[in-house]
Amino acid sequence: MDVVISLVQSKEKIAEAISECADSLFDQSINNVTDIDKLAAKYEKHGIVYVAYFDKKPIGLVAFYCNDIESFQAYLSMIVVKDTYHNSGIGRRLLEELIRFCTEKNFKVIKLEVNTANKKAITFYKHRGFVRSGVASNKSEYYVLAL
Repeated sequence: MDVVISLVQSKEKIAEAISECADSLFDQSINNVTDIDKLAAKYEKHGIVYVAYFDKKPIGLVAFYCNDIESFQAYLSMIVVKDTYHNSGIGRRLLEELIRFCTEKNFKVIKLEVNTANKKAITFYKHRGFVRSGVASNKSEYYVLAL
């Protein structure tokens, strides 16, 4: 499969990628145009987004923040791959882009928050070296990856 992963910086392209993958999000509260546009604007202004394309169509994305320059801790906000492309290595490749970017910028840790009911995501993160670092809420936990 010839998948291309590209850095995307425009709100429109970010919104397109989120919209294309919205049905595959664990949190289905982010599936209307208004919420997607707000999230895309936030990522455009403060985040970094890589999108996986197959046949020039978005099939996955990773969005993260690298703005904590005191502790050099990055924050993984979203990683999603369309259901039909699960178990094809695309999520791993997107995560590798995140790690590469953070390493090049001398970040020391990647942190994320995951819903405790999202067992698939927790397994994915654990297999890639993330470890549980604490409770975020009654429905979510923090995981971190030391770089």
